[in-house]
Amino acid sequence: MMRALVPFGLALLGASAAAQEPWSFRCPTAGTVARFQPGPTLRYEGTGDAAVLCRIGGQRTPWVLGVAGNEDPVGRAMQETLAGFFPARPGARAGLPPRDPSGIGASELTLAGFEAVEVAGQSYQAAWIDFSYRRSVDRTQRFTAWLDQATGTLLRMIYEDTEGARRVDARAVAIDPP
Repeated sequence: MMRALVPFGLALLGASAAAQEPWSFRCPTAGTVARFQPGPTLRYEGTGDAAVLCRIGGQRTPWVLGVAGNEDPVGRAMQETLAGFFPARPGARAGLPPRDPSGIGASELTLAGFEAVEVAGQSYQAAWIDFSYRRSVDRTQRFTAWLDQATGTLLRMIYEDTEGARRVDARAVAIDPP
């Protein structure tokens, strides 16, 4: 389910959300490579069928925002939630209603803001996105992703799963442009 994660240092920027320009995600240029600790190396191969889908080397299907495979229920919910979301300003929210009264299938996505993120001594301006998905009555999955505003490259991701209290924090340790 979770395929890749990323780490880095964060510094909160002081700009107000109202003064910030809208941001739109775009997949990194084909040939961009991001190495994570813990986690894999992501080799971006271009854009998938939708603006939020990125082709990742070695993966069968595109990944939504480079975070989750679009064949997985979480990835599909993330893709549906993002429909028409961009361009967005910090504080923008989108969501899907639950599929049944128990709340299963409900999702919420927020562009939480922008932060400086450091990878291998280089500072990147990152869009910080929070996404949650109610997978079952007892299970909610949360992704917090920081994406480089200029290139769309995933810089860090925190994955939390209430089932088994699992938490992974992965950070990029190197970004190699094409």
